[in-house]
Amino acid sequence: MRSAMPYATEFAKLLRSSDMAQTRDILIHLSVETAIRKRKCHHSRGKHGIGAGEKFLSVREGSGMGSKNYCKECAAPMLAAAKGKFEGIVQTLAR
Repeated sequence: MRSAMPYATEFAKLLRSSDMAQTRDILIHLSVETAIRKRKCHHSRGKHGIGAGEKFLSVREGSGMGSKNYCKECAAPMLAAAKGKFEGIVQTLAR
């Protein structure tokens, strides 16, 4: 008589197999980084910058190598607006 445990282990292996689709990262172009050197905040370029050692939001531009940097103060309302838009999309899909 076989134990249920080997079957459960085999089932768990199947669930982890590469046959299942992986969840796609749709926020691949956003990251929080720490400035090594002084950077410009692209929201208010001439008014203030991002000092060395400060955290900032980095937004990469599509497939190119360029990115735009935003200080914590300027990034907060942008992220709040994006969160509202994202929650709206989730609610629309749930209907």
